[in-house]
Amino acid sequence: MIAAMFEGVTWLGVLLGMVAAMAWGSLYYSPLLFMKAWISAMGKTPEELGNPVKALVNAALMNLIAALGINVVMVMHGVTTIGGAIGNAVFLWVVFCLSTELLHDRYNGMSVKLSVINAGNTLGAYVVMGIVIQVLR
Repeated sequence: MIAAMFEGVTWLGVLLGMVAAMAWGSLYYSPLLFMKAWISAMGKTPEELGNPVKALVNAALMNLIAALGINVVMVMHGVTTIGGAIGNAVFLWVVFCLSTELLHDRYNGMSVKLSVINAGNTLGAYVVMGIVIQVLR
């Protein structure tokens, strides 16, 4: 039963989707885009962020899991186009990520600004993963 869920998964797409999501996140949280706003919204200084290795390893693992989930849903929905992949990625982001992020952020007292910044990154990551997976299917 569980093995059947993974039929049709494009494992290279899942792996490269994760890599693409990490590249997206690196750009998104860079000085070119949202680094200053993100750090400010967290109420920290760059020095307080410390060594990012643990966070990056965690992000890679979580993106790998998300890419697998996106691929499974794309197979289940019979997605055959990049537009379909984007649509599925956005849907999954809204119903699972955005809703959960906003729930946790409100309970944890995070600012709306921080929620919007982080949600934008997650949306971009899901879309990028969906596109990469579809291109490699």
